[in-house]
Amino acid sequence: MRLSLVKRAQELYEASALPYHSTWSNWWSRAYLQNHYWINNSALGIAGLVLMGDETSVQTACTVTATQDVNLRAEPNMEAAIVEELASGTELTVTQEGRGDAEGYIWWQTTGDGTWIRSDVVSPPTDCVESTVDELARGWTRQAIHVSRWAGFFERDQGWKLARKASCIKIIC
Repeated sequence: MRLSLVKRAQELYEASALPYHSTWSNWWSRAYLQNHYWINNSALGIAGLVLMGDETSVQTACTVTATQDVNLRAEPNMEAAIVEELASGTELTVTQEGRGDAEGYIWWQTTGDGTWIRSDVVSPPTDCVESTVDELARGWTRQAIHVSRWAGFFERDQGWKLARKASCIKIIC
C-alpha cells in the first residue's frame, strides 16, 4: 500500500507541477481558483507528511532506447493518437512502470510530455535514477506549501472584497 501511495503521489505531483498535457487532463494545474487545484495539492501535502522520513529507495526515471522506428502515443494503447514518431536509436527517459493493455502490451510513460511507448520496441531500462521516498515526499510537501500560499492570498483578497461589498470594515488577514 505504501508503494502504491508513493506511485500515485508522484503522478499527482507531476500533473500538478509540470505544464498542462492533454493525456493527464491536468487542466487544473494552473487554475488557482478551482477546487481541483486545492484538493489535489492538499492530498499531495498529506501524502508527503505521511511518508516523510521513509528511506525506502524507489526508481523515479530510467533511460530506454528505441530498437526500431517507434510511435509515441497519447494513451497506453494501440488505438491512441500518435503524438510523435521516433527513429531507431533514439533515447528516452521513462518515469512510470509500464501498464498493461487489452492486447497484452506493457507501456512506459515518458517524461515531460506524458506520452506512452510500448516496452517491446525499446531496450530494457538502464541508468535508472533512484530516490528515497523521503526525498520525493519533501518535494510533494513543498508543492503543497507553495499552493497554500496562493490559497492564503486569494482568501484574503476575496475576503476583503466581500467585506467591502457588505459595507463592513472587516479585513481578513
